[in-house]
Amino acid sequence: AMQWKYYMICRCSGVVWHGAEWRGAVCKGGEMRARTRLRTVAVVIGVAAAAAAEAVDGRWVSDPWNGAAVWVESTAADIGVSWSGAAEDGKAAGEGVLAVFFSGRAIARYEGTMRAGRPDGLGRLETFSGDRPVVFEGALVAGRLQGKGRMRFPDGSTYTGDFAQDVAEGEGMYETPAGALYRGAVKSWLPQGRGYLSNPAAGETFLGEFAAGKKHGAGVLYIDALGKFEGTFANGQATGRGTFTSLDGYAITGEVSGGDFVGECVLATPGGGRYVGALRNGVPDGEVLYTGPDGAREKLVFHDGRRQP
Repeated sequence: AMQWKYYMICRCSGVVWHGAEWRGAVCKGGEMRARTRLRTVAVVIGVAAAAAAEAVDGRWVSDPWNGAAVWVESTAADIGVSWSGAAEDGKAAGEGVLAVFFSGRAIARYEGTMRAGRPDGLGRLETFSGDRPVVFEGALVAGRLQGKGRMRFPDGSTYTGDFAQDVAEGEGMYETPAGALYRGAVKSWLPQGRGYLSNPAAGETFLGEFAAGKKHGAGVLYIDALGKFEGTFANGQATGRGTFTSLDGYAITGEVSGGDFVGECVLATPGGGRYVGALRNGVPDGEVLYTGPDGAREKLVFHDGRRQP
């Protein structure tokens, strides 16, 4: 007796259905496995951004020992600075080390080039808010992160790539200590445009389009030990027409909605067979036409995923 063997994508994770039972370690009771998600830099940059001059207002603060003035984007009265280098026109300039203090406690340290009282050129910037600093190494222009650089966060995650006005924007690579990696286009700290995302812990790899940090547009999702889904995505979910191909050569093509294949779908088998039938709630329901490798046809009937006599 022939059985409909059908593979689907459930909420961007792989679910395998064979006969009437779920199998594989991906889903349990129809619940999705944890999704592949890039832990966006925006989550971990919040404190650092405030310490790294996100404010608009500021004032000139002078080193009490040499009188060199430094522009500090804070109006707090308890801000102090220390500058080890030279001064031009009363403002810190050239190579040196700048330390910024709040109420006597160091909140930032910059080692590099200063121009007209602001970091400008290649340098190393550390901002302190907890046990470990946020560290930036790269290019600055007039006190802003601008150009190529690398930022390391307290949890060990790193971003390497383009910056524009203190924001990760352009092309970059984000890595976590757990091995997750994103490489591609970035806008306002989030994946935006074409990119590559790999999360070994979730067993998933995605190559395609992103919008606001989520899979959105055309792409290919590879699922360890199962296969790949190639099609369109919206807000992180497989949506629209696509094809899921299993590692053992089965391929199902059809419309995907809410993470499930819906409506009429076509299943091609490795041996050359072909099933055509409608799906409801992700399982076969109704008549299914099977065409064998030799061209012979047979009608099968399913109800709620179960083959009927």
